Amino acid sequence: KKQAIKVDLAAASLSLPWIGWSKGAGVPARVSFDLVVNGEENLVRNLQLGGDGFGANGNLTFNKGNLVLAELSRVQLSPGDDFGVTMRSGKAGFDLAINGKRLDARHVIRKLKTEYEGEKAAAGAAKGGAFVATINVDTLAGFNDEVLTSVTARYATRGGAANAVDFRGVTESGQAIVSQMLKDNRNTVSITSGDAGALARFIDLYKNMNGGRRHLRLAAPDAESWSGPVD
Repeated sequence: KKQAIKVDLAAASLSLPWIGWSKGAGVPARVSFDLVVNGEENLVRNLQLGGDGFGANGNLTFNKGNLVLAELSRVQLSPGDDFGVTMRSGKAGFDLAINGKRLDARHVIRKLKTEYEGEKAAAGAAKGGAFVATINVDTLAGFNDEVLTSVTARYATRGGAANAVDFRGVTESGQAIVSQMLKDNRNTVSITSGDAGALARFIDLYKNMNGGRRHLRLAAPDAESWSGPVD
């Protein structure tokens, strides 16, 4: 049996804690969808969420009250966003895939610079299993009007510890930014940038730098700290 549902979300708060995005109460938004109950499964079809500068379209599947599959063909969390999301959650872990033309990464960067609740929430959703996130976007927008193009990334954790941190992108000056996790016992991440100034502005670390090649080696002895030299 299918039931058409429309809800005014102006009085509600919405939150995606693993990327640091939220909509506060009082911000206008509406959602409509078809709900199909199929035994222990609740199928949300033709989801259309819309607000000022954000929205999403797609389908969701819940099993015993838990979200097990999200297939969102269009997601916008900031003006200019244009990407899709596929999320799967199960006993083995939590998989998140983002693909599209443009993604504003400032929410994620701000979250990574302040706290790790999102990572913990994702691990909790995976019931202690693995967490894997992959990104493939044409343009990744950061702070200070900096963008990276041809971006591919993969981030994975198991048991709360990172075991893959791979990233590739190109600055507006045509220089590559590459990071990868080395095969050692310290979970060391190597980051090389042919335009250190662009990278520093992109993550809002330092604005008054132009060009320059930098190589960072950051060790992650646990899920909540990174340290290492810069040359």
